[in-house]
Parts: sequence; structure tokens; C-alpha cells
Amino acid sequence: MNIEIVPCKQKELPYQVFLEVEDERYLTQAYELSKLFTDCSNENRIIDFELAKAQIKAEPRLAIIATLNVELNKQYQALSMLTSDIAGQLTAQDSFGIFDKQRLQTIVAHAFCDLDKQKDQPWFGYSETETNQGNHAHYQYNFLVISQSDRTGPLMAVSLLSIEVEIENNSHSIFSQPHKPDALTIDSDKIDIKLKGLQAVRQLS
Repeated sequence: MNIEIVPCKQKELPYQVFLEVEDERYLTQAYELSKLFTDCSNENRIIDFELAKAQIKAEPRLAIIATLNVELNKQYQALSMLTSDIAGQLTAQDSFGIFDKQRLQTIVAHAFCDLDKQKDQPWFGYSETETNQGNHAHYQYNFLVISQSDRTGPLMAVSLLSIEVEIENNSHSIFSQPHKPDALTIDSDKIDIKLKGLQAVRQLS
């Protein structure tokens, strides 16, 4: 598959965009879809999925085929286990399963790597507070994946997703990693992750 990743330099887009387009003839259609949810976030960079649904319903050629609302409350020994678990949640559904899990895991890793470089980006929102027990952090990473391949057939799929992370009583800020500066290091006994998303399809044209 020919993969093109668009780092979403346009400040008005509240999500990072990944184009998974096999046939270059459909790149223009993919670029058009990438702007579909431009106005679907608030001042805190949180995606309003009800507004996103309304946006899809207003487009006669689009149809919603899946929604996602999952919470993960686990301890993870390694970042790879965390990203694998999230990718597994997304691919478990038949519709979201059009993505290759390994490729999706690579995309999901953006939510846990290079946070210091992402904190001023429009797809990343966060808050941090210091307590007597440690650092309390809350952040969300928004991304959009547009897919066209043999798996999607005569359709193009657009998936809007948000990963929300809450970490309690961590010994350090999420932006100052003591062991691996480019990846999130967690020594907290509690990390809550919420996955929200929706997927729609449109006929190729």
C-alpha cells in the first residue's frame, strides 16, 4: 500500500491526519474528507462527536457505519502493550477492522510519543496539576484516518478518533520523561484511557 502521512500543518484542523490511500486517483477526494470535521472541536481541543455525527448526516453521500466509546483501566508494563491493546480495541469491530493492526498500532503510538513536541499542536489538549501524591495529568490526542484500498472496495472510509489519557500520582510531568525522552514513561498505579470515535464511508468518485 502506498501510504502518505499528512502532518496536519493547517492550524484549523483539530486532529492529525493520516491518509492511507492506495490509488492516487482518489487523493483529491481524501483531502476533501480530511477537512470534514474542521469545526467539531471546542476551545479545549476536545472533539464534539455529536457535532461530528451531525456533520456526516448533513452530507448525503456519507453514511456512519460505526461508533466507538471504550474505557481501559489497566496497568501496562510497556508502551508496546498499551498501543497494542488500543489497536486491538479498534480492530475488534468489523468496520474499524479495515485497518491493518500493526499499522494502526504505529499511528496510535503518536498519542504516547513526543508529547513535548505535540503540546502546542491543534490536535493535542492537556492539563496538569501537582498534588501531594504526585503529578496528575489529563490529555487527549485527536486523529483522522482516511482509508482506500482493496479492503474498502468501492468505498473510502473516514475515521475520526480521540484517545483521552488520565494519569494520577505520577512522579513527573508527562513532558519531562526521565528514562526515554521521546516516549511516555508511567510509574503511576492508575492510568485511565478513553477511546472515542466514529467511522463513515463514501462512495469513490
